[in-house]
Amino acid sequence: MALPTGAGADPDQGAGVENSISYVEDFAGEGVQQDEQHGGTAGHLPPVQNNVEVVGQVQLDDRGAGLEGRVADVAAYGDYAYLNAYFAPNCEQGGVHVVDISNPANPTELVDAFIPTSIGSYAGEGIKILPIAGMDVLIHNNETCAFDPEIPSGGISLWDVTDPTDPQPLALHQGDTDLTDIAYNAGSANTVHSFDAWTNELTGRTYAALVDNQETEDVDFLDITDPANPVFLNELDLIDETQQDVPEGLTSIFSHDMDVQRFGSRYVMSLNYWDGGYVLLDVTDPANVVLMAETDFALLDEERLERGVEISPEGNAHQSEINTTGDFMIGTDEDFDPFRVEATITSGPNSGNELVAVQASGTPPLTEDDSFSAQ
Repeated sequence: MALPTGAGADPDQGAGVENSISYVEDFAGEGVQQDEQHGGTAGHLPPVQNNVEVVGQVQLDDRGAGLEGRVADVAAYGDYAYLNAYFAPNCEQGGVHVVDISNPANPTELVDAFIPTSIGSYAGEGIKILPIAGMDVLIHNNETCAFDPEIPSGGISLWDVTDPTDPQPLALHQGDTDLTDIAYNAGSANTVHSFDAWTNELTGRTYAALVDNQETEDVDFLDITDPANPVFLNELDLIDETQQDVPEGLTSIFSHDMDVQRFGSRYVMSLNYWDGGYVLLDVTDPANVVLMAETDFALLDEERLERGVEISPEGNAHQSEINTTGDFMIGTDEDFDPFRVEATITSGPNSGNELVAVQASGTPPLTEDDSFSAQ
């Protein structure tokens, strides 16, 4: 996809604008080719290690809860790395680990600088550090795993890490309060799966876009120019714009992740909308978002079709990036079922009916050579 330029930024920011979106016609937005992923070992490239050498490792403090498989995201800023870690089932000891990487051969965790999440929330796929208002500001997401009306949860949390050895809270659990205002009284926000944050270099204002897990208006925008006092700007529901009638089964349509980049005077978000495909938005002014393009999945999965298999696409637009010149976007689908059960009922009142099933979690994996029968 080629990104058009020329949209100017509006320095006057609105507040409280909900579902504000307009459209442009300068993107075709169709025909992006998808690759299959996940679902056992099939469909994966073999692991390789080329031109990469491990120079240092660190064992993080497990805070008594165990860390295996719990580091969900990482960001590096200056001489420090910040790692989101969560804990199941109670998520009482999760948070952000701070690691000094000034000597990559000997990284060292600053145990006393650990940034805890509130009880009932956990930091997952969302962390970023930006210079804002003369501070180095760390932002992490909060997904909710236990509800308590007396304890804040959800949203994003902002911390001053100008001194990485002594993080200080700026604003916790910031986001959309449409639902939580009804049931909560302790400053909670809707649970957030991931986010991105950026500074508009033309206006000097800093924004965050959040994946809202709880509403169909699942793309939320905040102005965080004052990181201690974020302001809610806008929320979008893109189901009508992204839903396709065929093939059947692409019904799980929601925001999963996003990335924002500058191209000329335009700030462009690549938004991953699961079964709704990939979306490009002009977020130069997040209070007045412009839909630039959206993709449709093909009737038959192109990669499988090249291999002689006619199977409908699974959808699941998970992650995407636009290259720095704006010529291409790479999107990754999180496919779970590269092989599916095609069944025919052979007797009884439903004889002749056909159905397609997908694998349940925790079941023995099926391969293309497997078959079975049942009564």
